[in-house]
This record gives sequence, structure tokens and C-alpha cells, in this order.
Amino acid sequence: MTHWLRRLLLVEDEERGITLAAAGYFFCLLATFFVLRPLRDAFGVQDAGRLARLFLWTFACVLLAWPCLAWVVGRHPRRRAVPIVYRFVQANLLVFFALLLWSGGETRANAVRVLFVWLSVFNLIGVTLFWGFMADVFRPEQAKRLYGAIGVGGTAGALSGSALTDLLAPRIGPMPLFLLCILLLEGALLCIRFLDRRCPVDPAREAANSREWREQGIAASALTVVRSPYFLAIAGYVLLYSLFGTLTYNGQMEALRGSGLDEGARTAFQARINWVQNGITVVLQLLITGRLLRRIGVGWGMGVQAMVAAAVLGLLAGGPVLGMFFWASVAGRTAHFAVAKPAQEALYTVVARVEKYRAKTFLDTVVYRGGDALASLLYETLRVSMGFAQVALAILPATALWLVLGLLLGRWMEARSRARTAANG
Repeated sequence: MTHWLRRLLLVEDEERGITLAAAGYFFCLLATFFVLRPLRDAFGVQDAGRLARLFLWTFACVLLAWPCLAWVVGRHPRRRAVPIVYRFVQANLLVFFALLLWSGGETRANAVRVLFVWLSVFNLIGVTLFWGFMADVFRPEQAKRLYGAIGVGGTAGALSGSALTDLLAPRIGPMPLFLLCILLLEGALLCIRFLDRRCPVDPAREAANSREWREQGIAASALTVVRSPYFLAIAGYVLLYSLFGTLTYNGQMEALRGSGLDEGARTAFQARINWVQNGITVVLQLLITGRLLRRIGVGWGMGVQAMVAAAVLGLLAGGPVLGMFFWASVAGRTAHFAVAKPAQEALYTVVARVEKYRAKTFLDTVVYRGGDALASLLYETLRVSMGFAQVALAILPATALWLVLGLLLGRWMEARSRARTAANG
């Protein structure tokens, strides 16, 4: 069994410990997020009518959090910076647990709103720190072989966190799950300490990484995107994804608010969406994604998301009920994470290293979270005079532009790839 697992995962004997620790770190991190996400959505149902304001606050806090993270990571060695951030997160979870358990009225409502914003920022910072840590631990040759195995740990964490929440929330209530998340982050910290001992960072490399973090300002990243038609097209694609995702999320929250379910049942409902979607996604990633992208190319791979979105919007226009939103969310997220997201990440393989990190930082933070805020404002504006079915029909034509942008980006990537190959002889 060990022999076949080694051949399947491409892990050498001396790499087993660090690969298992890295996968365990990713498992604990994503399990934490996928326990907290349905909790946030279940508690936040009462704010379903003013999600635009929460998305605007999320956007503002992302703009503030990014330079704070860069300051911490840019001025402290890795062995101190990463635990500092996760200890701070654990302290935050204890505060949320106390406020949501023992407060009531407007105090509890405000705590729920802060949780909504906080979780989006934590997701961004947690995943960014993780992949930055992995870049310090593994050499490029190792990364090509081992990132797949490490990614399996993350997917297992997402599935486990969602399934545990679905199982436990109706039985013990949502509040003890905050304590579970604190324990999961403690597991991540144990993995981090093991990796620090086994894979100390070269001082020169650590100094270079710190300098890169300090230089990744939002202004420089924005200029990198604005000056490039290629990155501007990616920004347009990301904004259209935000439009579709925010529309379905707002409608789902409205339907959940009117369902009459209690907090435990609402938490289980949201968790069930996550584990069904993650389960389907991992099967597709293992068996279909690579073969599909090789056959249809990056452009059509990104276009899959637009075509699924068009079908989902058409169905929701005919029957926006809670059960329909369940499958709409599963379909949209599966298309994104199983096909469109891997294709989108491939777009960055044909740009310079500095451009890649600056543009990707800006697109994944400012553009993505700003798109959520703009889409939610648009949704609330349209809902003043339309029902949800009419809003879905009004947004439907945007999927054609989304498809065109995906195909255009695929062609640009192929052209850049050919040019680089020719330049290298």
C-alpha cells in the first residue's frame, strides 16, 4: 500500500513527514473555514436585506487588512509571523463565541455583522499565508510533484468541516462549533511548528521574501493591472463571476430567511451545500479536470462557468425556491472550482514573476471583494422594482460577455505562450 501511495502521490521517503504536515496544515485551515462559513450565513439571515452594506464593509476591511498583513510578515521572521496571525484569529473566535452566546438584541446583531466581514478577511489572509509558507518549504521541483498531494489535504478538510457542521449543528447547536475551530487552528499551528523545525528558511531567502511583502503595495499592484489589457480582461472576468455569485447568494439568503428554519437547521443547510459541492469537485478534479482542459483548452474551460451560470439563471427565473438555490449554488461553485478556477490560474503562467504576484494580489482582493460590493448594490437596486425572477433574467445577458472574455483570455494566453517558446528558442 505504501509503495502504491508513493507512486500515486509522487512523494519520496524523506518527504513524507513534511508533505503530511503541509497537508495537515491545509486540512485544518480549510476545515476551519468550512465550519465557520455556514455559521456566518445561518446567523446572518436577518441581514439578508442589507447585504450590500456588509459587502462594502468587507471590501473596506480587505483594503485595510492587506497592508497590515504585509507589515507583520515583512518585519518578522516566518516562525514568528505566521503563529502571530493564527493566535490572533483564535482570540477573535473566542470573542465571537462569548458575544454570540451571552449577548442579545443589537449587540448580538452587530457581532453577526462583524463575523460576516471578518470571515471574508480571514479566508483571504489564511490562504495567502499558507501558500506563501509552502513556497518557503518546498523547492520548485518539489512543488510540481507535491502540491497535488497537499491539495488533497485541503479538499479533505473542506469536506470534513462541511460534513461535521451538517452533522453536529442540528444536534448540539451552532455555538460549540466555534470552539471546534479553535482546536482545528491549534492543529494547524502544530503542523507549522513541525515544518519550521524540519525546513528552516535560509536567512537570505527570508530577507528577500520580507522585502517582496513590503513592496506589494495596492497602488503598485493596481498600476500593474491597469496598464495591461490582459490583466484588465481577467479583472472583467472576475467581476462577472462576482456578479453571478453575489446574485445567487443574495437570493439564497432571502429564501433561507423565509424558510422558517432555526439557526441549527440553517447552519446544516449551508454546510450541506458545501460538502456536496466539495465532494463533486474532488471527483471531477481527480478524474476529469486535467483531461477536459487539455481537450478544450483554457478559454473554453473558463467559458464553462459562464454557460453553467446561464443555465442556473434560467432555472432560477422559473422557480426561485430554497431547494432550487441549493442546486444552483452547488452547480455554480462546482463549475468554478473544478474547471474555471484551474483554467483561470493557468493564465498567470505566461506573465513575469513580479507582474504575476502584484496583479494576482490586486485581482484576488480588491477586484474580487469590490465586485461583491458592486454586485450586491446592483442587486438591491434592482430588487426595489423587480422580483428575484426578473432580476435573474436581467442579469442573464451578461453571461454572453462572460463567455467571450473567457475565450479571448484563452487565445491571449496561447499567443503569449507561443511567443515565450519562440523567444527561448
